[in-house]
Order: sequence, then structure tokens, then C-alpha cells
Amino acid sequence: MSKCIKCGCELIFDGINKNTSIEHIIPNAIGGKLKSSKLLCKKCNSDYGRECDYELCKQLMFFTVMLNPNRDRKSSLILKTDKEEEYDISLGGKPILKAPKIIKEQNEKYIKYKITSRNIQETTKILKNLKKKYPQLDIDSIKSNLQKSIKFINKPLKVSTRVNNTLIFQAIYKIALKYYIENG
Repeated sequence: MSKCIKCGCELIFDGINKNTSIEHIIPNAIGGKLKSSKLLCKKCNSDYGRECDYELCKQLMFFTVMLNPNRDRKSSLILKTDKEEEYDISLGGKPILKAPKIIKEQNEKYIKYKITSRNIQETTKILKNLKKKYPQLDIDSIKSNLQKSIKFINKPLKVSTRVNNTLIFQAIYKIALKYYIENG
């Protein structure tokens, strides 16, 4: 008979009254693959996941995205430059502009738009939306004169990680305890 290591309730494994859940010893969000259904009841597993595991994974997300361990669900990271430009840091560390940037310049003679986008399809979509406002807009002419360029981030992206949070220490303690119990 197994008991939940957090609340002490009896773990029931039969198909009707099952109160166990399969959990990752090390959270899958940071690359953990080892699983167990003999350590925590459903409620405690859910509570740990929502509280301390979440905090640990959030603090380690930068390293998880950059190192790209094999996980069930992939996620990316959003970082801001000092100019408040947002970049989606994809798996392996490649920064991609989070959203297109449209700058409108206007004087008494003309209106000028500067569009920065991730690809030609996105630019075309933006131009079609502008055409609704300005029907005389010639999208094909504009597309033939597009300037394609690659933008480099010249300033470092800032990442901060802190491990002085009590929830993170609880998550690390839980991982160590579950690993020890599971592997004897």
C-alpha cells in the first residue's frame, strides 16, 4: 500500500476509484522524462505542479529554451530589448521578432508607413489591411519594391534568474525526494 508523500492519503490504483496520476519526477517542462504514479495523489501532484514546479520551470525557462532538451511540450521565451522590442526566442536560441512593427509618418504632403515583419506573407497581410483604408494602394507595386533585410540585435538581451524563492527550493527538494524514493 502506497501513501501520498505530501498529504499521506492512501493511493488507490484500481480503475474505478483511482486517485493517482502519472507525474514527472523532474518536471517535463525542463526536460524530465522519469515518471511515477506511486508518490503523489492527483490533488497534491496538481498543487505541486501549479505552485513550486511552475516557479522552478519559469526560472529555468531561458536555459531550457537555449539547451532545448527533449520535452513533451515545446515552448519559447519572450525577451525584450532596451528599446522595448519583443523577441520570441525559439528553441536553440534564435531570436524572432514577436510581432510586426508598423511606424506611420505623416506630414502635409504624404503618409509613409515603415513595416518591419518576419516574412513576405506577413507584409502582404499588413498591406491588404492598409488597402482597406487606402483603396488606391497598389500592393503589387509595393511588393516589387520591398527591401528585404536581416536585422541583428546589437544590444544584449537581458535575462534574470533568481533562486532565492522558497517555492523553487520546495520544487528542488520534491525532485530529490521523489527521485530517491522512486530509485531506492
